[in-house]
Formats: sequence, C-alpha cells, structure tokens
Amino acid sequence: MSMVSNGTSRRWILSIVLGALVAGALPLVLSGSVPWRDVPAVREGADPLLQSAILQQTLREPPLTLEKWHAPFHWPSRWSLAYMDPLLGQALMVAWIPGAKGSPALAYNAAMFLTLALAFLAATLFARGLGWNKWAAWLTGWAYATSPYAAANYHHLNQLPSPWLPLALLGVLQLSRGHLMGGVLLAAAGLLQLISGVYYTAVLAIAVVLWLPFLARRIPLRSWVALVFVALGLLALTAQWSEPYRLAAAEVDGYVRGAENVGPNAARWFDLFHAPRYHALPWPEAQSNRPGTYPGLLWVLWSVVGLWVLVTRREVDLPVRTVAAAFVVLGISGVLLSWGRTHPMPGMDGELTMPLAYLQDRLWPLRALRDPSRFFLLTSLILSATASLGVCTLLQRRGWQRILAASLGLLALADLAPGPGPHVRAALTEGERQLVAQLESPWTYLPQPCNEQGEGPRDGRAMQFAALSAQPVMGGSTGFQPAVIQQMRTACCDGVDLNCRARWRDAGVKQVIVDRTSNVRPHASWRLRYEDEAWALYDLGP
Repeated sequence: MSMVSNGTSRRWILSIVLGALVAGALPLVLSGSVPWRDVPAVREGADPLLQSAILQQTLREPPLTLEKWHAPFHWPSRWSLAYMDPLLGQALMVAWIPGAKGSPALAYNAAMFLTLALAFLAATLFARGLGWNKWAAWLTGWAYATSPYAAANYHHLNQLPSPWLPLALLGVLQLSRGHLMGGVLLAAAGLLQLISGVYYTAVLAIAVVLWLPFLARRIPLRSWVALVFVALGLLALTAQWSEPYRLAAAEVDGYVRGAENVGPNAARWFDLFHAPRYHALPWPEAQSNRPGTYPGLLWVLWSVVGLWVLVTRREVDLPVRTVAAAFVVLGISGVLLSWGRTHPMPGMDGELTMPLAYLQDRLWPLRALRDPSRFFLLTSLILSATASLGVCTLLQRRGWQRILAASLGLLALADLAPGPGPHVRAALTEGERQLVAQLESPWTYLPQPCNEQGEGPRDGRAMQFAALSAQPVMGGSTGFQPAVIQQMRTACCDGVDLNCRARWRDAGVKQVIVDRTSNVRPHASWRLRYEDEAWALYDLGP
C-alpha cells in the first residue's frame, strides 16, 4: 500500500465525521460540563468566563464599525474591545444557533466544539494534500485536534488549535501545483484567522512566510500573480482590522509588553517534559501560565520516522525532501518562538536572545503579545503530520515492524490523550439574571482585594453582566488593563474610602455590586436595590 491513496470510501468518510464529532465533544466529556451551564476550566476558572463574556458582546454587537469597538468593559476607556481578541470568527460560527446569544455557556461550548471539529477536518485535508494516505491523514487530524497543546487550552477559545493554519499552508501548496483555488483557500483562511485571534494571525503569517520559500521554485507564474493579489488583499484587510488597536494603543500610550510580562508566559526547554493539566497519564504537570508545550517523547520519535519516510521516497507530485526540510524549519521555529525573547539554557550563564526578540523589536504589532507559548501551535501541527505518517507507514510493513509500530503507536497515542479536568459554571443563575436586569450605566463591583492581580473569576462574571446588560462597567480584566482601571483597583482594594469614591464620581459610576461572601460594608449613603444569597446591588448616593 502506497503512502498516497487515491479515492475515498464510505468507511473513511464515516470515520472523518465521527472523528470531528468526538474531537469537538471531547472537552465537554472530559470536564463533565453540561453544555448549557458549564465550560471547561483551568486554574480558578477566570479565563473561560472572560472569553464567554467577550463572545456574548460580539454576538450582541459585532465590531464591524469603529464605534462597535467601544465595549462596556473597562469603562470609561474607549476601544476596549481592542484589549482582547473580539472573537468575531467564533461568533460567526455560532450566531445561527438558537439560544447562543444570551447564553454564555452554550455559545462558548458551541464555538469550542466547532473549532476543534474544524481543526480536525483542516489538518486531515492538509495531510491529504501532502499525499498522506487516508488513515495517516485521519491520524494527523486527530493528533492536531486532541494533542496536549489542544487540551491545555480548552479554557481559551482563541487558543484552541486553529483550523485556518493548516488550510493556509494547504492553499500555498495548491498554488505550487498551479491550482488557483489554492489562492482562494489561502485568502479565506487568512481572513478568518484575522478575525478570530491576534496570536494565531501572527503564527499563520510566520508559518506561510517560512513555508513559501521551500515551494517557491515550483510555483508557476499565474499562481505567483494570484499569491501577490491575495497577499496585498490580506495586508489591506489587516491594516483595516488593526485600526481600532492603533487607536486604543494611542489612547493608553501603547500596550507594549515588557520583559516582566513576556517572561512568565514564555515556554522553557524543561516544559517539553511537563504535561498539561488535561492529560490522561500522570506525568509532571506544566506551569499553569505556559501550558501545552509538551509534545510527548514517543511522538517526537515517530515524527523523526515520518521525516525519514519523506526523504527516502520518490514522489513526482511533491518535492518530498523539500517538504521534509520545511517541516524541520517550521517545527523548530515554533519551539524557538514559544521560548520568548530570551531563554536560559542548561549549563550556561545568562540567557540567549531568541528570534522573538528580533521580531518584536522590528514589528510593532508583535510587541503587544505577552504569551509566546502560543507559537507552539505550529510545532504541534508539524508533529501531528510527520508522526502520523511514521506510524501509518510502519503499520503497512509486515512482521516485527508492524508489531513494533502498533505497540509504540498505541503508547504514543496514550501519552497524547487528554484526561479529566475541571469545569466552571458560566450560565447565570436566576438571581444573577434579576441583578443584570436592574443594572444602570455605568456601574462597578467590589471587593477588589489588593492581592487579586490580573484576571479573576469576579472579573469574568462582571464582564458577563456588562455584555448581557449592555451597561458599562468600571472594571474587567482581559490580560491588559488601562491605567484608569488599575488606579481604581489600587484606590479601592483596601476599602471604600474618599479616594475610591472620588474615582467613581469622576467616572460617573451610579451603582456598585458587592459580593455577599466578602466583608465589605455598604456606605451609609448607598441605597439597596437588589440582594440575594450571592450578590447585593446598591445605588450610590451623592
């Protein structure tokens, strides 16, 4: 049986459908989530609440004009939707689903299901485009959509394996064969990724730039013309889409990430031996702020076998040795970029300067990226494609080679398999819905303890209230906070004093929500509007 397999079969098509359904549903099953109530979580569960709030805001008011980028979070700062990924691509996926608008849990889980199912399909198509046989292509899709990188990011819609990255690379590959539809595929993948997430837009752009030189000599003139038009069109759209980011950066004096922001989120070489929390086997757990860079030792060895298969074959349609070299460059680039600006090496004093430092110093948009570990997505795709080829090729052999391949292949897949994990309630209770119905513009929430830095569950819940009520909140956290919110947190974290109330008055705050589990005492001038066992809503007095 050849590495290349022509035609399709009903059994394979059925396996594709089932694979996509299982890959999409896996996070809900592993976390024990009720789709209309819970979402998978990591750590304290703040991130999926934040993401569900952003998704609800985009479903309610898609940011198709500049004015729509003034989200109700971070009041009174403007362009606040530019402090995060607006998730427009994910919103388009679920906008047609009845009940998604107004249900944070249902919309989040539907977007997660469709993203992972499409990632499985896209990686499978990419492998088929490379010439992998049907089952090697299927395994590529499965590994890409369920890898440790995927499982470590179930709590982030914009960090799930991108369906658009493999499709963009497939589009370039098709252009090298003279198929102009490859340009359409590249354009569509680039546009959909642009509106789905900033980080993976950078990953996709770098991947295409690295992929293109290896195929350049095979691209005919008409494909070059199509490629130039696609590139110019995507650059124009990127410039248009980045305008709100530019305006937001100008208003808050830029949002450049310093070494103190990038460093804690950069992967390290020892993270390659630490599995994420959602992992079936009890390996050492990765650091919570840089998950998903565990490739699995056996999977890396199978990837080497796959590269060896490539360089020893002779295919007419595909420059297999060139593709093997490209895969090595792409895979290593993903690792190096995920290591951040500088990286300590064992046995060396000091830290080495990494490629990301060079790129960030010369390309302004990259300076806003604080989590370099997300570049490991590129390595995850390459490992999925090459290792799947290695496993399926040896399984076609006879005798001891097939037995060895089957044994080590099952062990490698077991090591990749995600395991059980936690969930968090994303749906609002009946009491919270009553509270949201009584919110007036603008409002804030308490307490904000001094030791609560960055994104917390309270921030996520408050952002949900803001998105569902369309009433601005002086608060929220999305990985970046404008100065006015940081100053308010500092002023109010020890209690409601004159300085704190002055900042509320200057911002026009009319109401405050108090967490009933806290020890915060309402001010004498506050008037109780609503209360239940969890929350109390007060109108502020003069």
